[in-house]
Amino acid sequence: MSEDKIFLQKITNFGRTTALMLGMLALMLGLGYSLFGTTGLIWAGILGVIGLVGSTQLPSQLIMRMQGARPLGAYEAPNLMRVMKQLSERAGLSQMPRLYYIPSGVLNAFATGNKNDPAIAITHGLLNRLSLRELSGVLAHELSHIRNKDLQLKSTVNIILRLTRVFSLTGQLLFFIYLPMALMGQPPFSWVAILLLIFA
Repeated sequence: MSEDKIFLQKITNFGRTTALMLGMLALMLGLGYSLFGTTGLIWAGILGVIGLVGSTQLPSQLIMRMQGARPLGAYEAPNLMRVMKQLSERAGLSQMPRLYYIPSGVLNAFATGNKNDPAIAITHGLLNRLSLRELSGVLAHELSHIRNKDLQLKSTVNIILRLTRVFSLTGQLLFFIYLPMALMGQPPFSWVAILLLIFA
């Protein structure tokens, strides 16, 4: 991929990430205002900015630990480490990603972090079933995500998916609280907030 295309990919990813974060922030502001008025709006804004920005800056080591991964020692896979070093240099990365091992038979690999804190996880299934050449292709693919700054976009999408799932479940729970109170003429909050949560 040419430098121009790489630059364009980075700009595109940045634009998509920013749009997703602004969209989620707007939803949180709407929910905050619908539920608690101006106070809710302010707190939703503060927590939204801190949560969305902070969650994309989590250390790769913490993310890997959450996935049940452990660092892969150089003595365990010396050839793979050598390939990783060569591929990282070709990709122009200032820091070689740390390799992690996941004790799972599933054929999977993923990258996380950023160019200053990159990491790549490989499952037991991949290590056992693929040749070194095939593993090199897998690593090259994951390195391209790091180089093109795809990881922040992927991380933002994952965070938003988790948040919307939580919002939806919360909305369904509040609906059952809201309905009987609304029938008694004492609705605790706006039905708009309930709909926003359920269909988030």
